[in-house]
Amino acid sequence: MPTKVTDTILPTTMIGSYPKPRWYTRYNLAGADLLEWWKLEENWHAWWDATTACIKDQELAGLDIVTDGQMHFDDFCSRYRCCTPTTSAAARDGTR
Repeated sequence: MPTKVTDTILPTTMIGSYPKPRWYTRYNLAGADLLEWWKLEENWHAWWDATTACIKDQELAGLDIVTDGQMHFDDFCSRYRCCTPTTSAAARDGTR
């Protein structure tokens, strides 16, 4: 029986971003500086809860190498939409 990841012939892992919990969307950076975002205790606890849930899901799935699921990143599509100069102000504000 394998005891370490190095004893596993083909260790399993997850690549890319894990889907964020629906409740976590209110904690998106929205272009804010990450270091400033971390200073708010509520944001840190939300990140910790989302990351812990992601890791637990991977453990339950039996993955050999677990990741944080990149919970510290904003949704790429939202970020792209906000930073595109041709995007209307209504789309950037989420009113459209």
